[in-house]
Amino acid sequence: MPLRALRSAAREFADVLRAATPTHRRLRDELVAIIVATVGVDLLCAIAAFVLERHSQQTDIRTFGSAAFWTTTQTLLAPTEPIIAHTHTQEDSWPTRTSIRQRVA
Repeated sequence: MPLRALRSAAREFADVLRAATPTHRRLRDELVAIIVATVGVDLLCAIAAFVLERHSQQTDIRTFGSAAFWTTTQTLLAPTEPIIAHTHTQEDSWPTRTSIRQRVA
């Protein structure tokens, strides 16, 4: 059973790559557009991070490669970081990730 499912998935993947039907072609074109847009946004963010951070004293971003690595990891991993909720008093401001980390540590 699992082998049959893997063969079927491989066959569908090949059909999408070679655009076997108009539906496969549309899916392939949409996937390519999403990938190109994602890489483009990542490169723009890497350029911005490099230009804005390279001369800062409190940063590890000194090269374009380190900027690209940082922006890619932030894009891929930052949404998975848990936000820890806590109660607020009127004196408290809304929590930031930094303030939450300081309270936890």
